[in-house]
Parts: sequence; C-alpha cells; structure tokens
Amino acid sequence: MADKIRLKNQDQALVIEFDQKKPPRRYLGIALLMFLITFSLPVLVILKGGFSFGTILSAILFGALAYYFFRLFLWNWKGRELVSVGSEYLTHELDYGLFRDSTPMKYPDLSIEIRDPKARHQPEGDEKILDSILADSPESGFICFVQDGEILLEVNAKLHQPELDRIAGLIKREIQQKKQGFK
Repeated sequence: MADKIRLKNQDQALVIEFDQKKPPRRYLGIALLMFLITFSLPVLVILKGGFSFGTILSAILFGALAYYFFRLFLWNWKGRELVSVGSEYLTHELDYGLFRDSTPMKYPDLSIEIRDPKARHQPEGDEKILDSILADSPESGFICFVQDGEILLEVNAKLHQPELDRIAGLIKREIQQKKQGFK
C-alpha cells in the first residue's frame, strides 16, 4: 500500500505523488548486501584472474545483477511514484532517489481503470519492479491507464478502494478539463 499520497499543482499540471510503503529493514539490508556482493565479485575476479573472455562475461553478468539489486534497494528505500497530468501529456515517473524513469503519454483517448492487484498485467520484455514484500490486502487495487483496450501504464502503488476512487476521479476530471482546453 502507498504510505502517503500528496497532490500538488506544479507548472500548470496536477501532480499526484505516491510514497511507497517501506519493507522491514532486514529486507533492505538483504538487497543492499546482494548489491555489494554482485558489485564487488566481478572486480575481485578480474583482479585475481586477469582479463579473459570468461572474466569479462562474468563481469557483465554480475554488473547487470548489481544494477538490478541496486534499483531494488533504492526503490524499497526511497521509492516514490509520480503521475503528472499536464496540458497535453500524462507523465508517469518512478523516482528511485538517485535517478528517475519517466514515461510521457499523449492522452486523446486515454481512460482510467481500477484493477484488482491479483490481475496484474505483465507485458513481455518490460522490466518488472518488485513492489514491497508486504502482502496484498483483499480490498486494495491499483490504477491502470488504458488506450484502445490496451493497458499502457500501471501505477505500482496499491491503494485502498476509497483512495483509488478519489485519485482516479481527480485524474479523470483533470484529463477532461485539459481535453476541453484543447478544443
């Protein structure tokens, strides 16, 4: 579940900020330990074994694993999600604390749906961000942005039904106001 939801108007856009619920410290410690191990192991292998095809390949493999564990650690430590409804674009941003992933979308035919967390859509090839290790609540859900029957975006923050209805209503109203401003 999202710990905090903040609404603000910024640069003529409605910004909805979801702070992620933080897992217990031991899980953060495990993710940090895995990052440190996968980051330092290729360095040690190269220092001991020199440069060869196998050491370079293992360095690339462990570097990718280190990157994954680093993102996992940052997301669970400092992660927050921002949905910004501007004049022509809807922007979904994942803020990891040290870097951000941003997805802007035009929304001429964009609709908003509320989904059950057990029906999560996982497109092939897309990077999956692990939500907190906490169990899903039966009365929780998440917000999806759909265009032409295809899910374009899922908000990672799981919310209780009253929060979902309120946030989805705000986004729908803001999109409608922006669309009327185009015409």
